[in-house]
Amino acid sequence: MWLVLRRPPTAYAFMQAMGPVNNHLEGCCIRDLVEEKRDLFERP
Repeated sequence: MWLVLRRPPTAYAFMQAMGPVNNHLEGCCIRDLVEEKRDLFERP
């Protein structure tokens, strides 16, 4: 949690949107979907 507090909110929001950060909790119904989509993504 302390790493989240050290980053500017705009930078953290950008990382969430781009995919390096998946902050969905374990057991969240969306977490598995996000991980699946991240695995399918091909970097340019």
